[in-house]
Amino acid sequence: MSVLHMAYRANEKIVRRAKNIQRKRRDKKDIYALMVNDGRVEEEQKKRIRDFWKPYGKTDPIFQKYYYEKNGQVDFRYIPDDLYYTEIQYYYNKMPAAEIVDHKGYYESLFPDIKHPVTISKRLNGYWIVDNKCVSIDKVVERLCSSDIIFIKPATGSNGGVG
Repeated sequence: MSVLHMAYRANEKIVRRAKNIQRKRRDKKDIYALMVNDGRVEEEQKKRIRDFWKPYGKTDPIFQKYYYEKNGQVDFRYIPDDLYYTEIQYYYNKMPAAEIVDHKGYYESLFPDIKHPVTISKRLNGYWIVDNKCVSIDKVVERLCSSDIIFIKPATGSNGGVG
């Protein structure tokens, strides 16, 4: 393995770790906002939850509190969201490949046999694309101005119904 490859892998791990920390913080904030009360889970139950999931990573019982509030049952076997999205998902999925499939700019090429909305323009890897050809920003603006109705949507990061 080359030094460059090792540096890339190390950087990839650092970036993933930073994203995981951000995600955990955001998820906890979102869960607290959804909870009607504080989802009372006893200390003994919290300990059982932490002990059960400890071999797989550090978790916060807030997710079991949320599930308890919604269904009235404390079950330590519920997979905590913070563990699922930061460890399990990465273990079972090839995330670089998933990022390509998640990019809506590639959908027409990846899934040519299904119906797609009319695309006026898209931006891929820093280039403006119209009818599968690189064009200037002026051409994009010209096309946008000649359209009666336009809908602008992010091409990435809009999974889960966001965007």
